Amino acid sequence: MYLVVVDSHSKWPEVQIMDCTSANKTINVLRGLFSRHGVPHILVSDNGPQFSSEEFSTFLKANGVKHIRSAPYHPATNGLAERFVQTFKHALRSSRGTAPIQQRLDIFLLTYRNTPHATTKEPPAMLFTKRTLRTRLDILKPSVTGVVHQSQVAQQQRRQQRSKARHFAVGESVLVRDYRRGEEKWAQGLVMTQTGPVSYEVMVGADKVWKRHVDQILPCTEQAHADVADSAVSDCVEGVQRLFSNSLKMREKSNKGKMPPRKCNMCRVIQDGVSSSVSS
Repeated sequence: MYLVVVDSHSKWPEVQIMDCTSANKTINVLRGLFSRHGVPHILVSDNGPQFSSEEFSTFLKANGVKHIRSAPYHPATNGLAERFVQTFKHALRSSRGTAPIQQRLDIFLLTYRNTPHATTKEPPAMLFTKRTLRTRLDILKPSVTGVVHQSQVAQQQRRQQRSKARHFAVGESVLVRDYRRGEEKWAQGLVMTQTGPVSYEVMVGADKVWKRHVDQILPCTEQAHADVADSAVSDCVEGVQRLFSNSLKMREKSNKGKMPPRKCNMCRVIQDGVSSSVSS
């Protein structure tokens, strides 16, 4: 014997094997269902003696449940439960074998709860628990969330392997990137505090505190000094070249229509003298 309970909204079924259909046994099973899923507003049942007893009526009234009994000798009044009973009986007949009845019942319930219902077009589990139940078929088709998580973990591991973690101690002398126009590309400073996993505040000069990422900080080593020196020399050479070019242009403009400078004549005399001395 079985006690069948079906939720009218989600079509979620509960089936309990019963060795006795007394009112006391039925109440104990329903009390367990209420503790797991909550107390319903309405309970529809047939006219069995356990449902017509005073004890059962008192139990439902104590829990605030309205009890509706179907018309005598008219099972269609409780059509939802009766239709499930037909499906349940057909499934048990089809699964006859050496497996215990409880095992076959559990397999049937898992499959039924995870299969879209003909009325709602949704699995009972989705409407009842807001999720589908995991089955062995999910092993063959991993969820999208799991695949994305594994991919993110793999990318993070590869990124950690490629990048070497850098850490600067408070008070350490460092070189920080200088983005001021007309200034050097790097400025020397002291680490004041670490504001995040990869960010620091660095004191530059007497009253300036810059916040920089570790990618914008270099340890104050000889190589770093050499890099800064090379950068400074390069900027200096470029400045001298610009200054010399501008001075030549200004000199050419100012010397238009004038005699060549004395220096050029002297150079020519010296060259002529050298050439004559060589020829003689």
